[in-house]
Amino acid sequence: MVGMLVGSAAILSAMLYLNSLTPEKPEEKKKRALSFEVVKNVKTPEKPKPKPKPKPKPQQTDVPPPAPIMSSLGAGLSGIDFGMGGQYDMDASADVDEELLGDTSNAVMTGETVDQKPRPISRPPLEYPARAMAKRIEGFVMLSILIDKEGNVADVKVIESDPQGTFDSAAIQNVRKWKFSPARYDGKPVSIWMNQPISFEVG
Repeated sequence: MVGMLVGSAAILSAMLYLNSLTPEKPEEKKKRALSFEVVKNVKTPEKPKPKPKPKPKPQQTDVPPPAPIMSSLGAGLSGIDFGMGGQYDMDASADVDEELLGDTSNAVMTGETVDQKPRPISRPPLEYPARAMAKRIEGFVMLSILIDKEGNVADVKVIESDPQGTFDSAAIQNVRKWKFSPARYDGKPVSIWMNQPISFEVG
């Protein structure tokens, strides 16, 4: 009995040993080589890109319009000699549309805006300052005079004088006594500013 068991065990061991020496079939080897674990690729969610901040719009600043350029009173006018060095500006007037000027009854105009400029009808003799006469000093005064609708000199301003201050008073006092035929626009008398040069010359 014991001998039979020992023989059976020996036979089983011999069979297992022979099986281990049997070469692996190509199909089984191929299956084993191709077997692999399938791993699914999991995509990681992309982070959203930050939106660019809007650029601030430049603030617009209000720029004041340039101031209008005003022409000087009576500038560029020719002169008519009265003798004794006095001159009165008499230049051709520019044409101006009545609609642009509007109501001119109380307006003070200039030589460029009237239809007819004022004309001198009387003026007293020009008095030469005694000190300037004694020293035989000569010179001139440029005046700006306001002639009203009645032809009277309503205001006088010194624009320039040479020598300065020597003949100013004499020129102003003399011109204030002048009488004019008033300037006219659209057939009506109007007030007007005019430039008046006064010359002082030793005869």
